[in-house]
Amino acid sequence: MNSCVQPQDWIPYSIDYGDDVSVMLRIKYIGAQASGIIDIAAAGDITFKHGALSSEVVDTDTDLDAGAVGLIDMDADVTDYHSLVRRINTSTNWVAWLVGALPDADPHTTTTGHFTEVTGGNCSVANGYGVMTDDSDSWYIGAALTLQGPPGQMHNTDHGVYHELHRVTALSTFGSGASVLQVHSCDDDSGVSEVILTLTAGTTTNEVVYPAATVVLSDIPLTNVTGKRLVVRLINDAAMGTVRLKIEGRSRKFAPAVEKSKTWSENQ
Repeated sequence: MNSCVQPQDWIPYSIDYGDDVSVMLRIKYIGAQASGIIDIAAAGDITFKHGALSSEVVDTDTDLDAGAVGLIDMDADVTDYHSLVRRINTSTNWVAWLVGALPDADPHTTTTGHFTEVTGGNCSVANGYGVMTDDSDSWYIGAALTLQGPPGQMHNTDHGVYHELHRVTALSTFGSGASVLQVHSCDDDSGVSEVILTLTAGTTTNEVVYPAATVVLSDIPLTNVTGKRLVVRLINDAAMGTVRLKIEGRSRKFAPAVEKSKTWSENQ
């Protein structure tokens, strides 16, 4: 029996985002109260509340907020998504993890997007509340090919994962300039991301579909190593109007070696 790393079955995926549905991060309530919710203001500030269902009050946990008012001020308290998640995770009542955001991106400027406003976002459900970007303020949307869940429930962290992008459809309307498609590899532990693929998306109102004559997506290797996310981002030179980002492809995991570890290519 071959004890080297073995490929598992390919799994197809399709991600289709329109306006205001690009999830940047998720926040889950893990405290002792019956319900945990968040409010997100126009400037992106997040207020955390918990208590009896429909009677939630501000969480005064000082690990979350030194002023004990249950508020994370996006301008004063955080510098990037990594620091935002780390701050939330210092609380014993809440946990957060990144989805479509880069850990080293700034979450409160127009170049990276404000959050969609919400009152009473339910954080008590299994996957927490998905904090979404407001495309009317945002210059980008992001979609994760590899998802990491809450601490202790990570996805794809004990396997290598290989992705094939078969088709990407990108559409966004904006005032001027151009847009690009990029794939980033994100290390959420260190808070660093890197660009591993860049494609031209289009200008102002153009819809661009890959593969094009000069780009065969399935020929481009996209591999995430253990514990990292791959994020596809559509980035504009101005705030977005109508938005669509559709990504189709397939992925497969590789089981860890029993005795000796080899890469997938070495086993072919």
